Amino acid sequence: MDKRKMAHSLIGVTWALLSSGTWACGGEARPPTLTNQDVTNLPPGDATVTTFSGTYVVQSASIVACYCRTGSCSTFQAQTGGMVTYVQQAGQLSQVDTNGATVATGGVDQDGKFWLGGTSQVLGGTSYDRVDGMFVLAGGSPSSANITTDSTATAGAPLGFDCDVSAAAVLRFQN
Repeated sequence: MDKRKMAHSLIGVTWALLSSGTWACGGEARPPTLTNQDVTNLPPGDATVTTFSGTYVVQSASIVACYCRTGSCSTFQAQTGGMVTYVQQAGQLSQVDTNGATVATGGVDQDGKFWLGGTSQVLGGTSYDRVDGMFVLAGGSPSSANITTDSTATAGAPLGFDCDVSAAAVLRFQN
């Protein structure tokens, strides 16, 4: 995988958000600039079961807004078809990668509302990521999730960017 494609897959929500960055790639409001404090030590929710655990497929995704202090938003893309795995333990929720490593942690409420945050170090830079969403049940079982994600990411040469990106996606429960 070349470095540009790796950059496109940095953010833990499976679809690509990172390339290089200018303001507002399809959005009307400037996305927030996140720090480590915004994405770590997020509280658990009030859920008491493990209803929402499982693997979800990114069914649709779009970039909502983008702002770059360095670089250009023109190469940012939202991708579909990726897999996202959530592990729920009562009110705690984690997102894990394909190797089972935790990439984001947060909480989930009994009604399905959830929030996750994570930090990753890749390509000589850092990505701070926050996901907020709502799981949807059908007949008492997971059906889908609607999410929004905010990310602040930097990368060194040769990509060289420092950007804030917001995206939205619909995930379909797979198993």
